[in-house]
Amino acid sequence: MFEPFIASSLTARVVRFQLERAQEALQRQLLHAEGGIGVLEARLADAQSDSEALRQRIALEQARVGELEGLLAISRADQYKRDAVAAESGPDRQLASLQEQKRLLEEQVATLQRQVDGLVQRREAQDVELGQLRSRLAAEFEVGASRGNHAAQQRGEALAQELGEARQQCTQLAGEAEVARAEAARLAGALDGAQAALQAAQRELEEVKGLLVLQEAAGGSDAGADGTGAGATSARLAQLEQHNRQLAVQLQTLQGEAGRHAASAAGVWGEVQELQQENERLLDLLGHMDSERARLARERQELLGELVCLRATAPDPDPGPSSAGDSAGSGDGSSTSQQQQQQQQRVEELERRWRQLEAELQAERQRRQQAELDFQELLTNMDLLHGSPSPPSTAGSPPPAAACAGGSAGSGSGLAGQQQQQMRPQAAQLQAAVSSLQHIAQGLSSISGEGSERLGLGLRC
Repeated sequence: MFEPFIASSLTARVVRFQLERAQEALQRQLLHAEGGIGVLEARLADAQSDSEALRQRIALEQARVGELEGLLAISRADQYKRDAVAAESGPDRQLASLQEQKRLLEEQVATLQRQVDGLVQRREAQDVELGQLRSRLAAEFEVGASRGNHAAQQRGEALAQELGEARQQCTQLAGEAEVARAEAARLAGALDGAQAALQAAQRELEEVKGLLVLQEAAGGSDAGADGTGAGATSARLAQLEQHNRQLAVQLQTLQGEAGRHAASAAGVWGEVQELQQENERLLDLLGHMDSERARLARERQELLGELVCLRATAPDPDPGPSSAGDSAGSGDGSSTSQQQQQQQQRVEELERRWRQLEAELQAERQRRQQAELDFQELLTNMDLLHGSPSPPSTAGSPPPAAACAGGSAGSGSGLAGQQQQQMRPQAAQLQAAVSSLQHIAQGLSSISGEGSERLGLGLRC
């Protein structure tokens, strides 16, 4: 008669022990989560300070670009005047100097083109790595893993930390990419302006040569006029040499800036690779967390079934003995009622612990949703990094500088459009991964909802 009650009592003790262990583990998880929140808040403050520093740096770079453009416009106007004056004395020498400058600028253009080709190759390798990441993510979702709840909480905290670091790195990379694009547009504008100046100088030299030929054919000037012309020619030659030295200094400055631009591009690529590795670790952690969620859902269903069975097997308390004269029957009824009361108290305690576990699981689901939102924000920052616009051209320059700035803006916008088109497949792949994660989260939520409904039915029974 008492064997079912003894068996149910043992089962209740086992379930109570398991629920106590789960409660302690969830309390530890809550403490870890609070510590992680503090760390994330500190990192958010650091990110805000870094963002302000980057804004200041962008303002300084823009002011520097404006100064360089003004200097370039002034140098072009001065070069135009001096070339017109010094064309009579040394046209061949000036033509050779301008050709040398053109050759150096063409070498810079070739170097930048090689860098662009290298970046395209790296992008293709990145697409291959993204395909591998998708395959690994699919394999992790299919296979899964069964590990402890404590390990799952540690992975969730690590995931939140990695997401915060990835957001900071994305912000830094976006600022560096904008600076690099501004430098590339400025160098392209300087190259176009130098080529236009060289062509104008060549045309002017041809005109001056024609005038000199006409003057030599005329041959009617006197000796005094010849002396005055020689003095003017020597003065113009000195001015031309000084101007050539200034152009050489400016060319060295442009070469140094091109070298710094290449170094900054290499640093940006290294940071992109580190970000890809961190993204891979984040995806692995997400796969393990999904497997742990599935395992917890299965355990929850098992506990729910045990509670329902325990509730069904526990009989209702008897109203009491019907006759005062039957002493033996009253003794058996009192012992049975005491056992039933104890069993009822145990069932109520189990139900209370189960409700606590439900509340803790709800908090865990909220933390999971916050992690998914952080991952979505990371993807948005990556899209902004790949599709940031090129800096506009500066208005108010002389006609040659304005034409040069227009050409550089056109080339920068075309390059940004190409990069955006190239990065669209990558963004689509990341969006697909996010959709799959959201689908898994919805499935877990539906499992939790079904478990809650079954628990309510069992308690009502």
